[in-house]
Amino acid sequence: MKQLKILAVNDPAIYAYLHEAKNQITKKWEEEHQVKVILDIIEWNQYKDTLDQEVRQVNGDYDIIMNPGNFWIPELAEESLIIPLESYLTDYDVDGIVASIQNEMKYKNHIYMIPSFSDGHILFYRKDKLKEKGIVNTKKVITIPELKELVRQLEDNNPVIALKSDVSEILLDFIPFLWNRGVEVLDQAPYFSDEEKTILAIQDYLSFRFYCPKGIEYYGNQQVKESIQKGEVVIGISWGGQAAAILNPDENPYVNKIDFMTYQYPCNTTWGFAIAANSKNKEAAINYLTYVTNEENDKLVGRISGGPVRITTYQDKDEQKYCPWYHVQFEMLKNAKNVPKSIHFGQTAARLYPLIHQLFNGKITPNDFIEECKRDINTND
Repeated sequence: MKQLKILAVNDPAIYAYLHEAKNQITKKWEEEHQVKVILDIIEWNQYKDTLDQEVRQVNGDYDIIMNPGNFWIPELAEESLIIPLESYLTDYDVDGIVASIQNEMKYKNHIYMIPSFSDGHILFYRKDKLKEKGIVNTKKVITIPELKELVRQLEDNNPVIALKSDVSEILLDFIPFLWNRGVEVLDQAPYFSDEEKTILAIQDYLSFRFYCPKGIEYYGNQQVKESIQKGEVVIGISWGGQAAAILNPDENPYVNKIDFMTYQYPCNTTWGFAIAANSKNKEAAINYLTYVTNEENDKLVGRISGGPVRITTYQDKDEQKYCPWYHVQFEMLKNAKNVPKSIHFGQTAARLYPLIHQLFNGKITPNDFIEECKRDINTND
């Protein structure tokens, strides 16, 4: 049987595409087309190195590769390692995709990515714990100053909040604090548009550490999920793409006590599928991707990913009941900002993740951090 191979990142959404998945999306397509779909699932911290190696082989092993929004599409497109897709999508409902996600699909007026799931900031909070303090929250959107005040009011519950401050996550965890202060993230050194306001954003972010669990510097997706499920914290900051896993009733006894908010300026990164230029199965790849991301299947995938990409999924009353965070997720997508769409940003991100982590752990001061960023100007192309 012919094979179609996908290089995928280890995220809850990916398990919606397995042959064994209960939704049978992939199984149905395989049986109709007599093609076996193989997903190789790679951990995030190893994913980019694996992707770089595979797409540059003359006879690549993968037909489809997953990409996180603006992070790598520009460099992959500029090197002609992935192909433009619009000529294949004449019968595909692109306009039914949320507008902000459509923007992430494109580079230089060409579509290079078919979206799988949106992954922007969602704050999961225990409404019963707020009620105990006489706090009634009706907000879907919260500013950083408002969040600081809310955490202060809940300080008797310490630890109050779980940030996502592992070295693999901390850049995107920090970015809303920069945007709150009016700082834009640049694609090259000095990386931030305003030095003084960046210092203020750093101070804002560091001020939350006192209210976090011990070992917060190692908290990534799994640790934040567990801190919410175990009732360790009142507020957990995570991604829409983690929502279904966090609210799994078999793992979370507090499901009915959790509500949702998003930042005033959330960061969203849409994970999607690109087709490798060295694929020998481009037509089959397109056929598969347009099927698994159509209107019907977006609803099925959304129940596993937590972050669907189509407007109709968010508007569907049954899906809203099944996934009660959708109203906030949709609001997040309306307000979402993205990292720069630039060939340089992948390298910039690789530099900033460990540097911000050193800052968070007190190994360098905010002023040291700024000076390190400024020194990198000499390395700009």
